[in-house]
Amino acid sequence: ISLDSAQSILAANATPALDIRAQSLYLKAQGSAGAAGSGQALDIGLDATGELTADVGGDLHINSPARSLTVGRVNAGGNVVLSAEADIPSTVTRSLTIDGSVSAPGTINLISGGKTVFTSRADVHAGVGDIELDVGALSMADGSRLRSDLGSIDIETVGDAVITGIETGNTTGNAVRVVSTVGRILDGGDSR
Repeated sequence: ISLDSAQSILAANATPALDIRAQSLYLKAQGSAGAAGSGQALDIGLDATGELTADVGGDLHINSPARSLTVGRVNAGGNVVLSAEADIPSTVTRSLTIDGSVSAPGTINLISGGKTVFTSRADVHAGVGDIELDVGALSMADGSRLRSDLGSIDIETVGDAVITGIETGNTTGNAVRVVSTVGRILDGGDSR
């Protein structure tokens, strides 16, 4: 499915029902896609072989409450929130895979109750904003990147955090924070 708007693409109501169900999804909007606030993100469900691609002039707020989510490419003009987390607490965890570039000048938040995977093609880049990951576990393949020009980078996992390619121009004492509450923090490779 491809959606193109000269304005914004917003959720019609704040119910747990899916707003979009598709094999793959491309969103293009001059404004935002989804919005901040409870129930205002676009709730999507994509096939296991599908992926999300988006070009938006404003913010991007996406949640995949019923299925795991693969992100191919995202270019936003504001903030980005990508979530693979059930609206209603569940014992089933969803994974989040970043398989391309995710770029925004503002903050980037990645949220997943399950494992978040950065393939070797993954490049998450914030301009002046912070990057925050709140995930069950993290696996960054060698060659992947997680970078902010000026913001801080905060990674919190429950399980293991396999990390590589983390960069920031932030010179403060809390520029980079990586915490695993139960697992280990491991080296994902050194090619960058």
